[in-house]
Amino acid sequence: MPSMASIAVTNAAAVAKTFDVGTPSSGISPATWVMTSESTFAFARPVMDLTVRDNAAKDARKATLTLKVPYAITDPSTGLVKTVATVPFYLDVTLPKNAPDLSKNDAIAFFQGVVASVLFRDCLRAGFSAT
Repeated sequence: MPSMASIAVTNAAAVAKTFDVGTPSSGISPATWVMTSESTFAFARPVMDLTVRDNAAKDARKATLTLKVPYAITDPSTGLVKTVATVPFYLDVTLPKNAPDLSKNDAIAFFQGVVASVLFRDCLRAGFSAT
């Protein structure tokens, strides 16, 4: 079982950022990470949750990742900080228990490669699939 730790990432300008340890999983609750350096306001910080448990049939492990990145501004009329948009990412992965580790490890590596690819990034930035 992996130990809870901070997760280092970079932003679009290649500046190092960190998702700090929020709350470790208790087995039924998600593990939570928070990018505390992004804002003094908790509601304006990126937050990531990960839950891994058996699926309903108990023949696979299901991982559910949620990453929410809020966009906050200072309202010029009130001077208060408020969230005006959030970019949510949701990922559900089902790893069959009867698949060999090598097969699961390859699938995970393929997924990591696709998500890290320039083409996938560019499609998300453009708001369109590749043509």
